[in-house]
Amino acid sequence: MPAEVSESGQLILGLLTLLGLVVTGGFGFLSVRATQTRNHARAAEGNSAIAREQVQNSHKTNFRDDTDANHAEVLGILKSHGAQLSGMQRDVGRLADADLEHTRQARDDRKRLTDHIDRALTEAVATVPKETP
Repeated sequence: MPAEVSESGQLILGLLTLLGLVVTGGFGFLSVRATQTRNHARAAEGNSAIAREQVQNSHKTNFRDDTDANHAEVLGILKSHGAQLSGMQRDVGRLADADLEHTRQARDDRKRLTDHIDRALTEAVATVPKETP
């Protein structure tokens, strides 16, 4: 074996060195990413513990079941109020109609009274004897 390395041997040696550098760099990159992933996982674990503390019930029922029950109750109340409002709207409409009728009747009564007073005054004036000079 000659002491000198042939050109093809140098090329192979260069490629193997390059491959070693790439593999070493890849392992270094993976190591950094693994550390970042572990740090993110620890942060997520802490955040989930905080969230769990905020939403965990102090009683035996499920939070979602409680929320669904409250939602159903509120919907029932809203439907009931809707029906009551419809009834109130009808009542207000009837009251408005009755008010219009009372206004018409009052106007008619006022006209009749005014006409009666005018006739009575005219008759009273007509019955007063005229003074002669």
